[in-house]
Amino acid sequence: MDFKNISGIPNIPSFKGVEPKFNVMDGKLEALKELNDQQVSAVNEVLSFLTDQSNIAERQFKTSRNLILATILIMIFQIGYAVWTNSESNSIQSSLTKIVDTQSKQSESVSRMSLNLLDLQNQVQILEQENARLNQQNGK
Repeated sequence: MDFKNISGIPNIPSFKGVEPKFNVMDGKLEALKELNDQQVSAVNEVLSFLTDQSNIAERQFKTSRNLILATILIMIFQIGYAVWTNSESNSIQSSLTKIVDTQSKQSESVSRMSLNLLDLQNQVQILEQENARLNQQNGK
């Protein structure tokens, strides 16, 4: 469903009740329609912004995931190389082990940062929704 275009929502049948003898809303109907249009416009802008932010977070998550996978592949090749060149000195193998450990820590850091980024994105969305709700309450 395209959140940028609310017209995609199916029509809700209208209620046809008894016509009141007097209308409390006389003179205010146009103002309410205008306010409603402004609210719909604001909601569409917020939804557009949140959609963009969600897409950015998804791209960042995919990039982080790809970096983690690349790091794992490099680690596997380094371990394979270390096993294959077992006849080399212990100092070289020790250096490779340190590199693998460093890359493991870096991979873990990237993973944590990616999760923190997603958590921050969720917090931003919650705060924006709360802000919109408070703005609507203040506008009443």
